[in-house]
Amino acid sequence: METTEKKNVMKRMRPLERMLAAVTLLVVVAVSLCSCVHPGGDIGPYFGNWGLEKIEIDGEVNDDYSQENPVFLSFQSSVFNMGTVGSWGTFGMWEEEEGILTLTADSFAAPDRYFPRITGWGSRISVSLTILEKSSRRLRLQWDDPDGRLWVYTFKKLL
Repeated sequence: METTEKKNVMKRMRPLERMLAAVTLLVVVAVSLCSCVHPGGDIGPYFGNWGLEKIEIDGEVNDDYSQENPVFLSFQSSVFNMGTVGSWGTFGMWEEEEGILTLTADSFAAPDRYFPRITGWGSRISVSLTILEKSSRRLRLQWDDPDGRLWVYTFKKLL
């Protein structure tokens, strides 16, 4: 009699297990369909990782910048990260308004970690850049330094 009872229990559990498996599968599918690829909303072409291809100062390519130690810039939601390979980089907030991209570093970071030195921005906590070109693959930004020189940064979308 014991074997018959076990068979009955197994028969009753199988539909329950099937139902749990089906519910689990539905939850996984629903979560994957509702998940957001761009956390924090769609921020347009900025979203993702960018690599600095070149720096120009007053129309001349800055030979001090080398692809051997490239600068990377990443955007997600209203947050950015900028740094070089092997560095912690700078985290902060960004905003675009009327053709100006403003990057503001986290004020709790050490001043020498605000932005990569090669950018020329020194120990500024915030920098405003004129947007010369913005597409899903290329970003060109201009900075006017205090000495009156024009710096142009050309970024290429990596991911």
